Amino acid sequence: VRSTLAYAATVSGTLMTQLAAGTATQAGFAGHVSAAGRTLFNLQANYELKTANAGRWSFFARVNNLFDKNYWTAARGTNDAPNYLSGAYDNVYNAEDLSIVVGKPRHFVVGLTGTF
Repeated sequence: VRSTLAYAATVSGTLMTQLAAGTATQAGFAGHVSAAGRTLFNLQANYELKTANAGRWSFFARVNNLFDKNYWTAARGTNDAPNYLSGAYDNVYNAEDLSIVVGKPRHFVVGLTGTF
């Protein structure tokens, strides 16, 4: 679920906040591990500058994962994985055999677009 709220602070500038929510998921053949749901907040500011001689310029700055929440984007398992030290298989499929993809921490994005 994604929801965006935008506020036009000025004629040329906007401030937006975005809520991105995901539900809890089960991982593995029998749902051995569950990944908790998540709610992330993003914040973005835009400013547009129109000039007679230099075209139109648009600036933006964005903060993704504003509150630096730790989360998984995926947790999956395919089969029994070998022990990382011995290389031996234990012939038991369990939480040790999962592959977990961690979500991005807080990060910043800035940009500039020009139209002539």
